[in-house]
This record gives sequence, structure tokens and C-alpha cells, in this order.
Amino acid sequence: MDIRIRLRTSYSVFTVASLALVAACGGDSTPTEMPPAAETPAAEAPAPTPAATADDVCGWLTAAENEAALGVAPGEPQPQIVEQGGCNWPPSSGDDPLVSITSRSASFDSFNDFAMSYVADTGEEPRSTEYQPVQDVGDWAMYLPDHRTLQVTVGDRTVDVTVAEPAGQEAAAALAGHIVGRLR
Repeated sequence: MDIRIRLRTSYSVFTVASLALVAACGGDSTPTEMPPAAETPAAEAPAPTPAATADDVCGWLTAAENEAALGVAPGEPQPQIVEQGGCNWPPSSGDDPLVSITSRSASFDSFNDFAMSYVADTGEEPRSTEYQPVQDVGDWAMYLPDHRTLQVTVGDRTVDVTVAEPAGQEAAAALAGHIVGRLR
């Protein structure tokens, strides 16, 4: 049997079955009334998030996200020229950045890959006081406490989130979570 005839026959059977089902479920032909618009509760619109592009590193975070994580209102973000982009968020008064973000090509697929490379380069294991794997942030992440930097890998990109004292891993992870959400 020709494929076109089989398709036409299948389509006809499907159409007849669909019409029969609609007729059987139709019941009363009066349409159900919707409540007036005033009685329908309005859903709150979600807060807009910045348009994050791979090239707009300063668009990866909002001032409100920085303030929530660090407890200090930031000034205007300042783009930085680094491998794949960077951004510093200074305090509203002062020069040293509250948050510094840099982006570069990912070098390792996991903390274990990093550790194996570290052993090959140095002949010793990475010290847990210097390199701490972090779970549930990006594809994989590690925190460098001496630098207050969380390095998080998302796809083929590694993003460094460095926070000013006294903030630490918790603040860096909160900010990295926003970034990861926008890059995925």
C-alpha cells in the first residue's frame, strides 16, 4: 500500500475518533462563564533579571544581589579587560572592589582533574587549606580561602568570584549561584 494512502487513512481515522470524543464529552453546549477580571487574583510579576550574555560580565549580577550577599551597597560596576571578561563592583564609596568577577576558558572538567594536574605539576596533593571543593555550584567549583575566591566552572568557562573581607565562601557561593543561573 502506498505510504500516502496509509497516512491519509490514519489521518481520517484520527479525525473521526477525535470528533466522536468531543461530541461525547460535549454535554451542555452553554459555555462556562469566567469570573470577572476583578475577581481573578493578579499574579505578581517576577522581578526582571539583567540580560546576561557571555560577553557582559557586569550584567551577571545586580546591585541588589551584591548587597544581599555582602551586606554593603555597591557602586556602579566597572568592566575589566581580562581573557573572557571581568567586572569589579566597588563599594558606593571607596576604591577596593567588594566583588571581582573574571571569566576564562575552563581548564579542568572536575576537581579531581585539577588535583591530578596539581600532583603532576608539583609532585604533591593540593592542600585542603588552600583548595576546597564546593558542591552544588556550577558543573564543579573550588574555594580558595586565602584569596576569598570561588572558582566555578560552567560548561567551557571558569568564573572566579572574589569577595572583599570579611565576606567569604558563603557570599561568593551565593553570588556564583546567580551567575550560574544566568549562564545556563
